[in-house]
Formats: sequence, structure tokens, C-alpha cells
Amino acid sequence: MIRYIEWTDRQHPTCKVKNVITDGGGEFENDEMKLWYQSKGIEFLPNPPRSSPLNPCERAHQTLVLMMKTMLIAAGFPPSLKMHALKMAAYVQNRCYHEAIKDTPFRMMLGKKPDMHRIKKFGSIAYAHKPTGPSRRKMDENCRIGFLAGYREGQAGFDVYFPPERVVQLVEHAHINEGIVFMDRYSEGYTPAAAEWIHSLGVAGLHIRLTSP
Repeated sequence: MIRYIEWTDRQHPTCKVKNVITDGGGEFENDEMKLWYQSKGIEFLPNPPRSSPLNPCERAHQTLVLMMKTMLIAAGFPPSLKMHALKMAAYVQNRCYHEAIKDTPFRMMLGKKPDMHRIKKFGSIAYAHKPTGPSRRKMDENCRIGFLAGYREGQAGFDVYFPPERVVQLVEHAHINEGIVFMDRYSEGYTPAAAEWIHSLGVAGLHIRLTSP
């Protein structure tokens, strides 16, 4: 706990930790910790046993876990991507208005309005740009198809999941289509949205072949 609080204070020197709320476990509530809290001017607020609804940290954790489950199910992603879903849930929650603080956590911590323009549906199909280089020849495709798996704090780009390799990679440039998610392409059969998309590609390809000299 001491290392975590010190790390938090270093990250946000203008917003020091003022309160610590725990479940009253021995690792948090002991004579050494009480003296340390007092030396730092931190108010320690232990909760009574079996009272997790009173602990805002546990409530926030439960909210994030429920968001993670919902996002995984809606996208159709495998359980192996649960940590990416949890990170994106926290990313979104930190940019949402909270009644308790009358603001967003992002703005409270950093003092600026969060940028919401790039937040897209979790699991949406992503056309990731392949930069020119030794691994890309002149006639090779200039994009790879993957699925949005989240964002990274303080970095541009997207975390994209590529099913053939089963890896998540940071992609600097990508076009996100929220009309199609992982489930539409990798479940049994296609959904109407994916079927319509595939049909449009086929019609476009036929039109190109018929009109080409």
C-alpha cells in the first residue's frame, strides 16, 4: 500500500492521496500503517466485515468486471482477451461523468477535457494500415483485417487483435467499422450485417471485373 500511494503521488504531484478506504485486513490496518498514514496526513477509513457495498473501490471493481463480461460477450471475443476488455472498460469509465465528483475522473486527475472522438465499439472490425517496408512488396495488400481490442493511455493508435496469429498489436493507423464485430466473422455462420458487407464486396468486385478493359 505504501509503494502504491507513493507511486500515485509521483504520477500526480498536484493531487495527493487524502483518504484510504480498505476492508480492514491486517496488511492495511496495523500500528505501522497507522503511524505512516498519520505522518502523511492521510485519513484511514476501514470498513466493517462483509460490507463490500460500502467500499467504493470494490463497487468500482464490480462495475468494471461486469463491463468486461458484457463487452466480451457482445464482441464474441475469446476469454483470453479479458484483460484487454477490462483495460478498455477502465479507459471508458475514466472518461465518463461521475455524479459523486460532478466531473470525469480523467479531468479531475489531469485538469483537461478527455478526447472522446476515437472511442469505438469494442471488438469492431479494424482495417489496420501496413506501413511500407521490406515486409510489404509493391503489389501486397496495404492493410490487415483485425478487431479493436482497446487503447493505451498516452499513446496514439489502437490495440488490434489479429485472429490468424492470435496476438494483440499496437497499430498506429486503422479504420474502424462499428457495424461488424468479431462475432460476425468468427461465429457459426454470418450475421445479416456481415453477410450484407460480404455481398457488397462481391458485387463491387464483379462490377470492377466487368468494367475493366
